[in-house]
Amino acid sequence: MNAIEGFPEALALCDGRPRRIGVELEFGGLSIATACAVVQELFDGTTIPLSAWQARVAGTVHGDFEIRLDSRLAQVDATVGDDLLGLLQREAAEVAGEVLSVWTPCEISAPPVPLAALPQMDRLAAALRAAGAEGSGARPHYAYALQLNPEVRALDVAEVLRTLQSFLLLEDWLRAGCLRDLSRRVSLFVRPFPEDYRRAVLQPGYRPDWDRLIIDYLMANPTRNRDLDMLPLFASVRPGLVAALSDDPRVKPRPAYHYRLPDSRLDEPGWSVTGEWRRWARVEVLAADEQRFAQVRRAFLEWGDLLDPADWQDWLAGRQGLEVL
Repeated sequence: MNAIEGFPEALALCDGRPRRIGVELEFGGLSIATACAVVQELFDGTTIPLSAWQARVAGTVHGDFEIRLDSRLAQVDATVGDDLLGLLQREAAEVAGEVLSVWTPCEISAPPVPLAALPQMDRLAAALRAAGAEGSGARPHYAYALQLNPEVRALDVAEVLRTLQSFLLLEDWLRAGCLRDLSRRVSLFVRPFPEDYRRAVLQPGYRPDWDRLIIDYLMANPTRNRDLDMLPLFASVRPGLVAALSDDPRVKPRPAYHYRLPDSRLDEPGWSVTGEWRRWARVEVLAADEQRFAQVRRAFLEWGDLLDPADWQDWLAGRQGLEVL
């Protein structure tokens, strides 16, 4: 993948190692078995059925892929045995999957790959499309997402804060470009940050340490269902603190931003995982530009209620510099 223009450091961690990114892709229209076959055809590996609605393609060139119906009710824990209770749990999960599959997406969770290898996920999306997979726009009730998990470049509170602040500045622009379907705009699974929280975090004097940043975040956002879910990252830094403030067992610690916003439109020619990464990368580009960040933050704090998302698009495209300041 080509580096972001003027931002090649996005491809590496601060210690020089290749930066990785995880991809979670939701879709409809395909069985679990067919999706596994697509992954195996592209990346080799061995399909391991786990239940009627979940499987793993293990040992691919990138690692293990998880494929499942995206509902906990249709999944069976790996520790479930072969006794009568285990049989009943498997049967209950199979029945739940039959009912839920009408509106619940299937999901492929890819192992983290080097950011430079992200076009391999475009190959996967194209192969799923060729096999008949449907994206979020295919039916009115679909609300399918692409979730990206770019590794943080450094576990440094100042850098993480600046990235979060840059996201808060661009959130309206990102929502305007990512959420094209009403089903996802009204979905409870992806919600914008509260305005009071945005303005508090964007104040020039806000310079928290890790504990203060995490406490402030969870007091205002006691949920995973934000456009940018910071809980996995925070849990990797302060696991005890996050566990004390959140009882959600789905929070899995990992040093990555959990970007939940984009639609999954894999059945539309021209749509790509890489394209959505580039949209996210605008956040990182802004965070890395001290002068531009200060200008945009001032514009938001003084004029935020008056600025249309198109104003941000003009700046991002280099057509203007928010001269309103």
